Amino acid sequence: MPEIAHIRETIFGNLKRGYERVKDPAKVGVSELCWCVRRSYYNRMNPIPPDEKTLIRFMRGRSLHDLILLCFDNREVKIEIPLECGKIIRGYADALVNDTLIELKTVKTYKWDSEHIQQLKYYMAALGKTSGCLIYHNVFSDELKFIPVNLTDGERHTVLCQLKNIADDFFYALETMNPSILPTAYIPDLCKSCVYKIRCKGDDIVRT
Repeated sequence: MPEIAHIRETIFGNLKRGYERVKDPAKVGVSELCWCVRRSYYNRMNPIPPDEKTLIRFMRGRSLHDLILLCFDNREVKIEIPLECGKIIRGYADALVNDTLIELKTVKTYKWDSEHIQQLKYYMAALGKTSGCLIYHNVFSDELKFIPVNLTDGERHTVLCQLKNIADDFFYALETMNPSILPTAYIPDLCKSCVYKIRCKGDDIVRT
């Protein structure tokens, strides 16, 4: 039926626009500098369109994420870090409760906790916070898991410098169209399911 096709296109068209947000070439998101930076490069330069299953997972995760965030008054705390090259690191921490920064993740497994903690530490370093809390919502068990994250003043400086260095490399790779200078995550499960794995492997061959 034509109307069903139109309804389907409306749903997935809007989900795709939300998933493939247009990125400012002068700015990079904190989330793009976590996990696999090379994947973020491919997403910028020549992205592979998401399939319907990916869009459904995106909708489910985003909906649950936004619903839980309604529990907090101070939500989407903006972060902007200027770089010497004139570019900007930009991001939004999920929430701030008193002086504790909150990062919420909707997950099926907890095996990526070190990467999620690193992302929260980037936010904490950018905002000058020493206390954070990573909150997991498990979609299978419907449980909430709370992980405290702390950062000393000395660690905060180190983490912020690390974030800026990664951003500098990312922008340089975009300008020179050379992703081989960027590290890959080298996480077996993540690499195995990555839509860019063939392209990434080819870039490694070129580099060697």
